[in-house]
Amino acid sequence: ASSEATPHLERLLEWMKSSSESEVYKSMLAGLTSSEEELILQKSLISGIEGLMLSRIGLNLVSLLSGETDANELMRQDNLLSRFCVDDLFSHNYHCMIEYLKSMVYKKPHMRILAIGASMEDGIAALLRAIDRPEGLMVDHFDLVDSSSEVLESAKPHFQDWAHSMAFKVLDLDGDLKAQGFELEGYDMIIATNTLHSVKNAGSALKQVRQLMKPGGKLVVTELIRPPTLAIETIFGVLPGYVLQVLYALANH
Repeated sequence: ASSEATPHLERLLEWMKSSSESEVYKSMLAGLTSSEEELILQKSLISGIEGLMLSRIGLNLVSLLSGETDANELMRQDNLLSRFCVDDLFSHNYHCMIEYLKSMVYKKPHMRILAIGASMEDGIAALLRAIDRPEGLMVDHFDLVDSSSEVLESAKPHFQDWAHSMAFKVLDLDGDLKAQGFELEGYDMIIATNTLHSVKNAGSALKQVRQLMKPGGKLVVTELIRPPTLAIETIFGVLPGYVLQVLYALANH
């Protein structure tokens, strides 16, 4: 894979090389036989979603690094990436978001809400279920946007029950908002779950998001901003939108 076409894979490969030469890595594998290594790999398949993700990456690592296998497609099989983020990595965050959203819709039941990032469909669906009633959603409108039209299309079936109250739009936070058909100061709440790391400039993206919010509007953001573990670096390192320097920059805004 060329560094120009896939810089994230070049970074991942360099990180893997340096990690494999570290004392921590060597101590973890010291004395392990090939059969013991195989046993560890087999156990990872039944150790939860994180283990399953790592196994899937490991089995396809060569084709991922060569660019023959698309990481997004691989991770979205069986809805694995969304399940990992919603049920594992950010499970506490989603619980807090649900409780916050429920309290807000009671205080202001006719909000217009924008959710950025359609790849976390399980999490968005959990939020919608929390504010759903027999008569419909407790908001005037709920828009779901993503930078990828393909991701939006694949997410739509998850939201059939609420389609009458939703709109699905492509949004490029690095582009002009008005030119994309978005109303400035049009939303009471904006929810961005594990998505702002994929923009070119986190600070500029946050300013764009602010322009979409009404005065006094609420912004709910969930991002991985702590230094990652070896497992997290491996899982997200194969994805083109994951750039660690951007995550650290986002934490400082």
